[in-house]
Amino acid sequence: MNAKALSRAPLVLSALLILVFALWGDLLRLQWPLAAPQADWISFHGPLMACGFFGILIGLERAVALRSPWTWTVPLLNALGAWTFALGGPEKTGTLLLFLGSLCYVGVCVRLYRLQPALYSLVSLAGALCWVGANGEWLAGRAFPQLALGWQAFLVLTIA
Repeated sequence: MNAKALSRAPLVLSALLILVFALWGDLLRLQWPLAAPQADWISFHGPLMACGFFGILIGLERAVALRSPWTWTVPLLNALGAWTFALGGPEKTGTLLLFLGSLCYVGVCVRLYRLQPALYSLVSLAGALCWVGANGEWLAGRAFPQLALGWQAFLVLTIA
């Protein structure tokens, strides 16, 4: 394994662990007999999946593709935000970190559109705007059900 791949390993491992925590919370919601941690993985299942797991992986993929140091802020901020929730930290801190991660991702998508001004780049940018909009609403105090559509639009427009 080369040094570059090794330097990315903590972010990949973070994404995988955040996925485990999110799924664990979902299984707890389904009343599986699992240990219930102090952190509220049940309530934060959605943000852990959409902003944590997918935010880290998609940000990591874009950072590797663009090869610009500033693009690494996306997976890093999303990892820090997700870990804040996974470890039971303050909600406002985690929300702010995830909002900043999604805001940086808008910058990444603008950069990608400038490099490749095509419809797929514009669709990805629209997904990024949906994500930052949902996270901004969360930061303003909106409840998860009101944010779900923005998070879903981010995933659909970015991945599909």
